[in-house]
Amino acid sequence: MLNLIHLSKIYAQSLEARPALDNLSLKLEKGEFVSIIGSNGAGKSSLLKAIVGELALDSGKIILNQRALEGMSPYCRSQFIGRVFQDPNLGTVADMTVSENLVLSALRGQSAKLRLSPNPSLKKLFKERLALLEMGLENKLEQLVGSLSGGQRQALSLVMAILTPPDLLLLDEHCSALDPKSSKKIMQLTDKIVRQLGITTLMVTHNMHDALQFGSRLIMLHQGRIIHDYNADQKNRLNLDIIHDFFEIL
Repeated sequence: MLNLIHLSKIYAQSLEARPALDNLSLKLEKGEFVSIIGSNGAGKSSLLKAIVGELALDSGKIILNQRALEGMSPYCRSQFIGRVFQDPNLGTVADMTVSENLVLSALRGQSAKLRLSPNPSLKKLFKERLALLEMGLENKLEQLVGSLSGGQRQALSLVMAILTPPDLLLLDEHCSALDPKSSKKIMQLTDKIVRQLGITTLMVTHNMHDALQFGSRLIMLHQGRIIHDYNADQKNRLNLDIIHDFFEIL
């Protein structure tokens, strides 16, 4: 499904060269929900940027559904890669309505002429997807996104990313900017939607509790390398003390 093969990237600095990704290889099967944790500078953000095409690799290959992504622009990759950012403001347009934001998402990566008024079938899809959130947003299609709460806006970002189920969903610390109550709600919604639609998902998080509770697999990064890769059974035997000890040792 997703095959990362010997990814390497070195950031040249004034006094030293620091590897962001160090010969990293990783394979995800269809429908897997993988959480990634690591300290600052471990390579988490670099990994996601490489996958979406925002970071040029020094070497390595990225293959998604037997499709090589090298040389493909971020715009083209957005046709089959969904992404939710840390900041809700980055994934939505405040001075456009909920419906208009969803139309932009529906046309993402397409060359079709921009139409901000959805046809009946598209509007029906919007309502179906928004109903999954259980926030009543399906009844607020004409409301400006800027008037939504942070949690509602991030929930909308999630729906925009999976409106047409992507081959791969990337979650870039998508709950870290929210208050605890909203963060818990968005994580529960994420888990529900990913499971219900069977979307292959890669989630970067600093929240160790979420990393243990959600997903079918847990990966620990350090200095651009995978140093632990736990399957579902192994992950279920971990606890927060073990994870804390891991970070203290590094």
